[in-house]
Amino acid sequence: VLKALALIRLERLAEAMEIIDALDVAGVKHDDLTLQAFVHCYRDSNQTARIVTLYERAIIVDPSEHNLTMLFMAYTRERMYKEQQKIGLRLFKDVGNVPYYLWSVMSLVMQANENPELGKKMLLPLAEKMFKTQIEKTGYTEGSAAEYELQLLILEGQEKWAECAEFMEKPHATKLPLAPYNLVEKGIEYLTRNEQWEKVDEVGTNALADM
Repeated sequence: VLKALALIRLERLAEAMEIIDALDVAGVKHDDLTLQAFVHCYRDSNQTARIVTLYERAIIVDPSEHNLTMLFMAYTRERMYKEQQKIGLRLFKDVGNVPYYLWSVMSLVMQANENPELGKKMLLPLAEKMFKTQIEKTGYTEGSAAEYELQLLILEGQEKWAECAEFMEKPHATKLPLAPYNLVEKGIEYLTRNEQWEKVDEVGTNALADM
């Protein structure tokens, strides 16, 4: 594989592909270094879709956490969000780490971004239900903002502006990666969208007083 990579970098693509096509076949178990060499070959030759096939084959013969994670990332690069959702759930079931479950929830949000109509009808309500179920079981991860960001994305996608505004008033809003004045602006934006004009005036006045 390293020889093929060298040939690609010498712009001898046809020769390189002969080697790769002979080696990257179904049913063969490759170690991590060899798989990474294949990845470099496909990236350098602008054939990133083949990375998906590479790791789809890899998890059949070696369904390790690493290989499943690499397949998830490959799906992400190719915008195959439904497939990555399945891998996120599989990782959670196999390994038990909560972040993998949230990867699956985030995959639903990504699908909703591509299909807003289906997103509002089914994908985002499902994402919200899955998120709430997991948080009720495990709580929020201490020191992490990712879960709060995901929760807000789900609410925004469903245009639940009142809930978004309530979210911004709670202490956990400070965990979002936003400067204090941006937090205030965000809160005012949600209140405005929900036409809570008195509250907009109150928040704005308090913000000016604190400056």
